[in-house]
Amino acid sequence: MLFDSYYDQYRGVVSAVRVVDGTMRSGARLRFLQTGATHDVEEVGIRTPAMVEVDELGPGEVGYLIAGIKDVGEARVGETVTEVAHPATKPLEGYQNPNRWCSAASTRSTATSSRICATPSRSSS
Repeated sequence: MLFDSYYDQYRGVVSAVRVVDGTMRSGARLRFLQTGATHDVEEVGIRTPAMVEVDELGPGEVGYLIAGIKDVGEARVGETVTEVAHPATKPLEGYQNPNRWCSAASTRSTATSSRICATPSRSSS
């Protein structure tokens, strides 16, 4: 499952991944279930905090994936990635965003600040 992505002008999209089942290794051909795109894995690795290439990522491991993707829209948060040779039958459950949007509000009389937060909600459709 992809849980974050950013664009690097030299390497393309770099995606943060968590392997739920199976392994992910360089050279594998992957299919992105929600977008239907297929890409060849150029590199997988871990952050230490620097990016360190590894041979493979296994179940429960968190790392990064580089597959020559040029459009960050193809590597959306919550995307399920599967090998073309051993495809998954259905996407993983949607990614629940743990972030909360907050704004700081201060009161002049007490010179203290408070935080006003909202947790995003999903509508079921």
